Amino acid sequence: MAIKDRVLIGCLEVASMDSRRAIYEKLLPNGWTAQRFCVQPNVVLGNHSHAGDECFLITEGSATVVVRDEDRDDSYDLQAGAVIFFPANAGHAIKSGQEGLGMIAFRELPPDKVEVIPADPPLL
Repeated sequence: MAIKDRVLIGCLEVASMDSRRAIYEKLLPNGWTAQRFCVQPNVVLGNHSHAGDECFLITEGSATVVVRDEDRDDSYDLQAGAVIFFPANAGHAIKSGQEGLGMIAFRELPPDKVEVIPADPPLL
């Protein structure tokens, strides 16, 4: 883990951790949540949507991101430094690259408001 990540993680609380990924989070003012994801290589996150907007900043590694809503069905290969925005209710999934993935997410609603969408077929 890079030094810059230790500083950010120091102000966040562990929200979820298993052998595939660790998620650290902090509830921000006005109902926004900041989350730091540390994801092992080749792990799929998601096939879900949220009732509020969400934005990701890729800080390390790479990812394939699929976004599907009534206006689009797109796939993006993203590297560190990329930012992607998911409008409310847009289905999305993320697969970490071969070197793993570090990212920061800002979500309009707390994470317990995640709505799982039907995956037929799965986004990733």
